[in-house]
Amino acid sequence: MLSLIQSCGRLKSKGYEKDLSIHNGKLLDMKKVETPVENCEITEVYRVDEDSGGAGQSVAYGISEITGIPIGVLITSYGANTEDGSEEVLSRLKQNLSE
Repeated sequence: MLSLIQSCGRLKSKGYEKDLSIHNGKLLDMKKVETPVENCEITEVYRVDEDSGGAGQSVAYGISEITGIPIGVLITSYGANTEDGSEEVLSRLKQNLSE
């Protein structure tokens, strides 16, 4: 199993250049520029469990435009925090993938 750093490195090597985050239900890059969720989808997923106690459980997502062009990497913990809108955004990204 890959570490979180290795997973992110693998995604970056495939062209997922931006570091993405979720804030107030929006997908943002490090410059706080919003990427519209309706134009994106999850194209790669790496689950990471670096601590058997559960504290190091996270997911690295490769996020692409619906056209398939890689955008960036989004990292969340298992059971994403609902306060920042993570669950809603991830649900919308997964829905785009299944369409």
